[in-house]
Amino acid sequence: MQLEEDDWDRQNQLRINQDREAIKGKTVSEEQRQWWNNLSDFWKKVFTLLYYEQGFFTMCSPNNYRGICEYGRTTLERENDLLLIFSLNAIQVGEAEYSTYCMLPDPLPDLQQLKIESIPELTYFKNLKQFWINGAMLEDISAVKNISCDYLILSDISCNSIAVLEPLLELKNIRKLGLYINPYLTTVDETILDEFKMKLVENLSNKGISFVDF
Repeated sequence: MQLEEDDWDRQNQLRINQDREAIKGKTVSEEQRQWWNNLSDFWKKVFTLLYYEQGFFTMCSPNNYRGICEYGRTTLERENDLLLIFSLNAIQVGEAEYSTYCMLPDPLPDLQQLKIESIPELTYFKNLKQFWINGAMLEDISAVKNISCDYLILSDISCNSIAVLEPLLELKNIRKLGLYINPYLTTVDETILDEFKMKLVENLSNKGISFVDF
């Protein structure tokens, strides 16, 4: 097991070194630096874990919250590594073990449940294809309207507390969406739901994609 971990460490460091070589000479802007500084410690840990531990730690796992807290970092190894974080094509945060309880007004007190009140602005993530936050009691998704990448598949925001869908209507290329167990969506205007469904169908037709979860 130790040999496997050592081999992974070597391969992972090689990947990081190659990525750093690819952005050699590029610098982080003041606006990007400020974006990072304004992140909560939790989101800093999510992003550093997704990049530095890529391929080793499975974000969508029952141990997600504990894993983020234990293995995530609040600092970058190098400032320019922020540009590599911006190159991520997937952001996945999930707490499947507790998703059953996410719709409860008062979750059981002995559960260390993942709770994300909102997501950060994602303007700089131009390569993003998958955005997955599952079982996090997420309420505010307003920041998703600033995702400007071409091929986003917003695959799963199930088991949350989302009540407003309008930000999703601004995503031009969204093709797949999981919204299961979001109890507050029962109050959403039916016209908004219909408009969003039509948007998904249109994107499926235009892009030649053959799946949709809604």
